[in-house]
This record gives sequence, C-alpha cells and structure tokens, in this order.
Amino acid sequence: MKSISQMLSLAVDSDGQIAWGWTREEVVELYTRAIIEFKESPIGQELLRRGGQDFIDRAVEICSERFENTSPMLTPYYETLEAVGKDILTDCPPEPVAPKTPTIAETIQIEKAAAAAALVEQERKESERRERAKQDGILQHFADKVNEQLNRNPDPARGVRGGVESLKPRNGTVTLDVTKGHFTYSAGEFDELFAKCQAKGLIR
Repeated sequence: MKSISQMLSLAVDSDGQIAWGWTREEVVELYTRAIIEFKESPIGQELLRRGGQDFIDRAVEICSERFENTSPMLTPYYETLEAVGKDILTDCPPEPVAPKTPTIAETIQIEKAAAAAALVEQERKESERRERAKQDGILQHFADKVNEQLNRNPDPARGVRGGVESLKPRNGTVTLDVTKGHFTYSAGEFDELFAKCQAKGLIR
C-alpha cells in the first residue's frame, strides 16, 4: 500500500469522517497529495497524454463515487485511483487529443478543489446516512409503543386500553398508554407515523 493511502486510512475513520486528532485542512492536503502523485505516475501521465486534465478529473470523480459506501480506512484510496485510471485507459481512444497543459499553480488549485469536493461529498453522504438512522430510530420507538398497546387485551373494568379500538382518535388525538408512559399524538401525526411504520413492516 502506498504511504499516502496509509496516511489517509489514519486520517479518515470507517464512517468517512475526519478522525480524532486530524483537521479538515490536513485531510484535504492528503487527498491533494494523492491526486498529484497519481497525476505524476505512469498511469496519470498516460491519462494526460490521451485526454488531458479532463481524464484526471474523471478518474477522481469516479473514485469518489466508489467511496460513497466505504472509506480510505477500509479501501486504499491511491490504489483505487490507479485502478480507475487503468479502466479509463482501457476504454479511451489510444491517440492523444493534444490537451492544454495547465501551469503548476493551476494544477495545485485543481487538485485542491478536487480533494475538497471529494471530502465534502463524503461528509454529505455520511450526514444523510446518520439522518436516515435517526428517522429509523424514531419510527422503531413509535412502532414499539403501538405494538405494545395493539397486542394488549383491553380490560375496561381496570382502565386498561388495548387492541385496535384503542388506536382510534378521540377529540382529534391518539394516546398510547404503555410501559414507558403516556404519549399523545394528534390524529394527523399518528396516522403519518403509523403509515411509515406499516410500510417498513414494523407494525405487528
């Protein structure tokens, strides 16, 4: 494994987040170094010869897509970039297209922008994953309360509510009397949560 891949495996955790002790600037710098090293490698130079900076940018973009469900801690970044570059060379025309060669300053800016964009995309995917997990947790807690009341035998003499009838709204609200306490929902809120739980097969 390339040393730059080893550094990235330490700087980014398994969830694609910046590891403790590292800064965003340091991680962006590592991604930038990886892209520059790749560009200067035989594969990168052949990509430049055949398609210019556009082929390098395409390789970085495809590599970022492959890291949507993994992280440099689990999959070596530089080696993945090389594999993508080989795939592009296999598919692209062998003849050079006489691309414009950017200056060193332009190259550094381009690579920094690409590295920053890759990091932002990883952070966005992780944020979406965490939000989905949060919403799933809310639905699971709601379903647990509904299932407890739904499957309980009603006993009016003792004031125990249960069964389907206990889930019908009264005065525009639905109340769940469960082990963890009393929870009251507006009829609209209850119906919305109930429908989502049913769609996920959580109501039993």
